[in-house]
Amino acid sequence: NSGSIGEAEGLVLGDLGLFVPLLQRDSSQVLYSYTRANTNFDGFWGVSTEVGYRWFDANNQSLNGGLVGYDGWQGDGCFHSQVAVGAEWERNRWQLSALGGIPVDGCEDSLGYATAGVGIPIVNLGQQSILLGMSPYLLTNSGDTYPGGRLSIDVPVGSKVDLMAYAQYDDLLETTVGGQV
Repeated sequence: NSGSIGEAEGLVLGDLGLFVPLLQRDSSQVLYSYTRANTNFDGFWGVSTEVGYRWFDANNQSLNGGLVGYDGWQGDGCFHSQVAVGAEWERNRWQLSALGGIPVDGCEDSLGYATAGVGIPIVNLGQQSILLGMSPYLLTNSGDTYPGGRLSIDVPVGSKVDLMAYAQYDDLLETTVGGQV
């Protein structure tokens, strides 16, 4: 799913999320809410929430979705806020996505962002696949732009656990390496 800029600010060491299906129809459509709270245990903390809708299109066997969200995090003496919007599409385990965020606070170091993503199945594991992810992105701040990119690998471990590792680079945050379970 979407990574928040709050995560790029160092909020990845402690992360707790809650997914709640709000409305589900015919096992092919779901309206949901997903909320995350995170901290680096050193004064930075944040919360992200999204409301999204996903549906399966039986005509072309694709999974489609859209979301609107909010990210807020405390850091460097200012509470950062941004509104996000995104879309995703998946077919035959191939994934395409787009996500953007606009700052809605008065913090000097607030960032806007736009990212595109492609997930490529590289190893078929039966019902799941190991995915290679490539995501070019653009960060903006007070008229300055910082292009970058992320490369990731997502490995399913059983039906309920995924391991993901990534490396990214841009001229603002430079090299970032991380992962998640």
